[in-house]
Amino acid sequence: MSNPYELLKGVKIIELTTYVAAPSAGRLLADWGADIIKVEATPRGDVTRYVVPLPGMKPVAYQYHNANKRSIAVNLKTPEGMEAMHRLLAEADVFLTNTRVKALKKLGLDYDSLKDKYPRLIEANISGFGEKGPKKDNPGFDTVAFWASSGFNADMMVEGPGSYPVYSSAGPGDIVTAMGLCYAITAALYKRTQTGKGDRVSSSLYGTALWCFHIMAVATE
Repeated sequence: MSNPYELLKGVKIIELTTYVAAPSAGRLLADWGADIIKVEATPRGDVTRYVVPLPGMKPVAYQYHNANKRSIAVNLKTPEGMEAMHRLLAEADVFLTNTRVKALKKLGLDYDSLKDKYPRLIEANISGFGEKGPKKDNPGFDTVAFWASSGFNADMMVEGPGSYPVYSSAGPGDIVTAMGLCYAITAALYKRTQTGKGDRVSSSLYGTALWCFHIMAVATE
């Protein structure tokens, strides 16, 4: 019996991702039937395989955000590793990554370096603070780029004697940002059916937070 939710069956996605936001986008696409191969750039694999949010907690993030995927460890600092990566990309529909653009350019894996070689490939990127402005090359986690930088934390704080900043739960900002990138990827896949050409789509934790927080952000002078 076919699965009615496998709307992306036949779509092949290569992931070069770490932590939560970008892997979560891949997890959602995998749930919709996409075939995903996650490239882990070190023998130890994605850091979420062994780190925990707080002491005493279990390292469950990797399993949750990377379900329904296959994975492979590839050393991209070697010619052999890059050759393996390009063999994967040659058969891919989507290249999903949260590697910063500056680092992608150094590896020759940015969209401008790939678009002529793989004209049907869609590159999808999640960043902390977007691709313009003074923080475009900064790393970003949801606690800072999504919650604190957007004003979410300040809005939740009740100021008074002995008050202190609110510490947001890690993860929700990543998930919302991942969902937005999924929309962009599926739209790019649809566009490709019309044009036959790949494209590049991106999302950021900070930009998504401003969208979610838009009423308070716009109303504040």
